[in-house]
Amino acid sequence: MDNKLELLYDIEGSLAVLELRIPYGLRKSSQVSRAVYCVGQLIEEEIKSQTKQGNKHIIPSYADGKYQEIEFEYNTEDSKPVTKHTRAKKDGTLLLCPKCKDTFCVYHFSWTALMCLNCGTSVNKYDWRIADE
Repeated sequence: MDNKLELLYDIEGSLAVLELRIPYGLRKSSQVSRAVYCVGQLIEEEIKSQTKQGNKHIIPSYADGKYQEIEFEYNTEDSKPVTKHTRAKKDGTLLLCPKCKDTFCVYHFSWTALMCLNCGTSVNKYDWRIADE
């Protein structure tokens, strides 16, 4: 039975990495989040089953920590995601880098990715956040 749980953990970890690589604005249209949820439900059922059988040495999921990082990264109250409907203001719009949290001003959104001047990471357009001014 441990093999089944380890296999589910591998699937969950792979889906978590895949979900991170999908730009935030496009995640709702992909079914990766639904797949992650379903695998999580299967893991919970397997853990319940193993605890009923008396197994007290269940390894926690690696992806649980990753989900908490994702939730913190994308559910900040002081910023909104860049979407296909985002428009720049006349005096510029402040963007927040998702990696280093540094802000930059842009005057248009006719680009697909920008290089962060602080951390040097190339960030896709829909992964940037709009900083609250």
